[in-house]
Amino acid sequence: MAKRVGTPPDSAREAVRRELHSGTVNLAEIAEELGLSRQAVSGWRAVPAEWVRKISDFTGIPPWRLRPDLYDAPRAKRTTAAGR
Repeated sequence: MAKRVGTPPDSAREAVRRELHSGTVNLAEIAEELGLSRQAVSGWRAVPAEWVRKISDFTGIPPWRLRPDLYDAPRAKRTTAAGR
């Protein structure tokens, strides 16, 4: 079955769901910040792309954790002998 473009994989959806329901993030506060109902936010299977940056700024959760299908995780810097 083909996936829709922009639809995060199931593992990403579950990561977002865990992040938003972890207790460290208050859904009511996110909903208020976005001007949405708590029910709307709690019903997301994935954070809509248009809200990722705002939620990231508000919560401190990096965009790549909210939508790993849209944002790449930062890569570790590699040091070389020539770069020292």
